[in-house]
Amino acid sequence: MDNILILLGWGLFTATHIGLAMVPVRAALINRLGENRYRGLYSLIAILTFGFLIYSYVVAGSTEVVIYDGGTLNVVFSSINQLLMILAFILLFGSQTQKNPMGMVPTHPEPFGFTRITRHPQNMAFSIFGLAHLLTSKTIADFIFFGGFLIFGIVVSLHQDLKKTRLSETGFDSYIANTSTIPFIAILSGKQEFSKNEFRFGWIVISILVSVIARFLHPEILSKF
Repeated sequence: MDNILILLGWGLFTATHIGLAMVPVRAALINRLGENRYRGLYSLIAILTFGFLIYSYVVAGSTEVVIYDGGTLNVVFSSINQLLMILAFILLFGSQTQKNPMGMVPTHPEPFGFTRITRHPQNMAFSIFGLAHLLTSKTIADFIFFGGFLIFGIVVSLHQDLKKTRLSETGFDSYIANTSTIPFIAILSGKQEFSKNEFRFGWIVISILVSVIARFLHPEILSKF
């Protein structure tokens, strides 16, 4: 029953996150509430539904038993987890320091900085966070909760791509064709190049430091639950 709550939490969070961003719904709400109030409502609902998701995981985690143990691979999985988390923090912080054409505020659809790596830096940060923790998951609640992050990031990215394509906004077909959702694929395929001058390396350093601190505090944080 507790694990069903996690699924319900993911369902509510994803449905409201996507549903409120759908063009007809967004337009109707902005027309009724105004841009700022709409964003406030959107953020409030996101916080409430995500809070419920966290609560459901904490409740389930208190009663779950271990069903999987990586054994000798734990050291390997833990190391990969740490590397993935550094990348997740870099993409998350990067998504807040550069404008993204796929975001809520329209900008010119031209690859720059982190969008050369992935056109969905924030969404991929969520997916990578989920993937990193799946490697060290041990209970059913863990797999549902962290697997949800992996799926959520991909689903929301696909929805944003579809929305931009349907709106037929100028330049977005080319932008989507020449960038990638999965990090580094566009660079590896030659569609994009890594331009170091487009990055604020101070934020990258901060991202790495935050990742290291989070790793250090991880046992302490988990002990509170």
